[in-house]
Amino acid sequence: MTHQEIEFHNIAALEPHPAAAGELQMLRVPFNVGRQMSDRGRWNSQQTPGCELRFVTEATHFRLFLSSLEGDAEVLVYRGENLVTREWLAPGGPVTFHVHAPSPNQSQDSQALAAHARFAPHVWRVVLAGYQPVFHGLDTFGWEVRPPRDDEKPKLTWLAYGSSITAGSGSARTDMCYAQLTARHLGVDLLNMGFGGACHCEGALADFFAAKEDWDFATLELGINMRSSFEPDEFAQRAQYLIDQLLNDGTHRPIILITPFITGLDHASPCPLEISRQRDYEKWMRQRVEDDSSGRLFLVEGTELLSELSMLCADMVHPDPYGHVMISQRLASAMRRMCPSLFEGLPGGIHS
Repeated sequence: MTHQEIEFHNIAALEPHPAAAGELQMLRVPFNVGRQMSDRGRWNSQQTPGCELRFVTEATHFRLFLSSLEGDAEVLVYRGENLVTREWLAPGGPVTFHVHAPSPNQSQDSQALAAHARFAPHVWRVVLAGYQPVFHGLDTFGWEVRPPRDDEKPKLTWLAYGSSITAGSGSARTDMCYAQLTARHLGVDLLNMGFGGACHCEGALADFFAAKEDWDFATLELGINMRSSFEPDEFAQRAQYLIDQLLNDGTHRPIILITPFITGLDHASPCPLEISRQRDYEKWMRQRVEDDSSGRLFLVEGTELLSELSMLCADMVHPDPYGHVMISQRLASAMRRMCPSLFEGLPGGIHS
């Protein structure tokens, strides 16, 4: 969406919040959709992993005013694909970030700068992490601001739905999670719809995804957040509705299922109930893809993307930074094999 000539990428709504004096809270899903998610999902739907503020201006420096309702994290400012600065946003009153454009290098070749890049080098990108930020304003000292044009951004957009792993838990930074890295490998844009502990395939969320017109293909990382409390029949019912809504949306957009990555429980003895349920989930997903007649539904085994316990954090659930890197490389390669024509000609870095 666009507000004040700024593109709010991966933001579905800007809602005035009374705790921030009526300033605008950024929401990945509309308020009414978030209220139909689980208790944890209602809270998590207000977090912003991978959301961005994007704009173009001739100003050589600007001030950005943000605050956080809950949680603190880095704010990463990019110009095109190049990191300009890392700032910190803590809960409380508005914080002013005064950002200066890099000094131009007269020997710098503009064509070389744009080569293999998804974004035009003059597009400002303020990348947000998984907290609850509020937008207060942008001051360019009188210089005009506009949102990026289509030819200044990636041609394709990927919708990545999943758990906290998709959201980026365990990665070194929000821009270094497997979803962000995979998007860069493939040369595509990303809508990060990872909901930590709350990937429960709610019907309202399925309807929201299906109605969105701003994505070209999707991955559904399913199972790990449901295995502790959902019997296989309920998982199948919810996952079936989600998949059907995306396949029946009147488009030809590919849908890729990702089964759960390895966790410490996979090696527990005797086999825990959660793993027994998960194995039934996996069987159902494999059969659903095998039975598909649309030609749009694919499957990637999560254990082919991450099978080494040594690549997990100490909680034995979330990939560590190296694990996120390995998932991204393997997933990008798998997606290119499954949908070669989709990514042909895009400025990605992984082609094997």
